[in-house]
Amino acid sequence: MNKYLAIGNLTHNPECKDVGDTKVCKFSIAINEYYYSNGEKKKNTIFLDIETWSKQAENCTKFLSKGKKVAIEGKLKANSWEKNGQKFNKIYCLADKVHFLASEDSSETSSQKPPTKEFNKIEKKVETEDHEVYDIDDIPF
Repeated sequence: MNKYLAIGNLTHNPECKDVGDTKVCKFSIAINEYYYSNGEKKKNTIFLDIETWSKQAENCTKFLSKGKKVAIEGKLKANSWEKNGQKFNKIYCLADKVHFLASEDSSETSSQKPPTKEFNKIEKKVETEDHEVYDIDDIPF
């Protein structure tokens, strides 16, 4: 089975190209891995190239940029080639799904609209099995 999952941040803006009647989008992510060595917290960063096709490629080009956090679902692929008599190998991820994530300190989360008063009223109501509706503030526990 070849299934790969990762969460990381884009290292550069996505690059999209037309290939026949479809599109391919390529970008790289930095995946941070934390571990402890001799009681000290350390960080290891892995850089991985991502490739996605068709509608997913269009969406990545449209909505992603350097620094954005994403979750990747796909499979690992190997590419090998020869240049000037020297052989090269590269592992990359062919992404089936790219989930756009908001980082904890990003302005995306702060720019979202706060819940409306109507939403707050609904959240404060509880319906029992007998279909009686109570205000949460009236419940004694």
